[in-house]
Amino acid sequence: MTIFIELLLIFMFLYMLYQYRDYWAFIVSIFLLGLIMEVLGVNYIHAYDYHGFLLMPFGVPLAIPSGWAIIIFTSIQIIGRSNLSIVLYPFATAFFTLIIDIALDPVMAHAGVWVWKKGLQPSTDFMGIPLYNFWGWFLAGFVVGLSYIFLSNMRKPAWWIYVMWGLSYPILWLSGIFALKYVPYLVMYYVLWGLMLFIGIIVKLYGFTKEVVPQDIVMIRWAFYLTSFIVFFWSGLYATKPYLIVPVVLSLLIEIFGTSMYDVL
Repeated sequence: MTIFIELLLIFMFLYMLYQYRDYWAFIVSIFLLGLIMEVLGVNYIHAYDYHGFLLMPFGVPLAIPSGWAIIIFTSIQIIGRSNLSIVLYPFATAFFTLIIDIALDPVMAHAGVWVWKKGLQPSTDFMGIPLYNFWGWFLAGFVVGLSYIFLSNMRKPAWWIYVMWGLSYPILWLSGIFALKYVPYLVMYYVLWGLMLFIGIIVKLYGFTKEVVPQDIVMIRWAFYLTSFIVFFWSGLYATKPYLIVPVVLSLLIEIFGTSMYDVL
């Protein structure tokens, strides 16, 4: 099962790197960012471990930062073809980044593909996954969304872009620490899903009248949801922990709702 996931992620990464080779530097940068964060998470923070992968330099499967690059780059491709205000780019990118991780992480962790530990002593979790993981994915999508604004406005960025870029790290980090330490679990749970649904509604109502997203981007994203379904049944979780399919289904429905401009739907 793990080898299947590894081969799928590496294949999709290489395909994306070839098909969108004009963006190769951006894709590789996301890959390297993911690799650095994963090495820190595994070897220094000791937040989680991976098992059963073949290519694992420093204890990190190369398939995982490949997944980072795939998820975040496809999110950027969707947002870059939208009619959203540029101010909403970071939030929308974070939405399309996080929604896949919500579908993947609970199933993969309970199937043993990776194992969460107590490196950061999480005070709250969602189906066994520390909430700081989801916050980290939201932050990664948000910051890359800001980077996209910089790249698309490189000649003369507006002043507020620099302000947002400078304030994003401390504001998101401090608010995340505060929320995870002081906000009750159920509140965080409903806030997380409420935020995702709200952003999905905004994207649906105001986002996609500019261009149609390429079908290969759509299929790559759908491959993540399909993988979650496959692992859910392959690992036997359908019999022992059937509730784990709920975030997969809800995430897929929210993505469909937010991106109904897809040709394949």
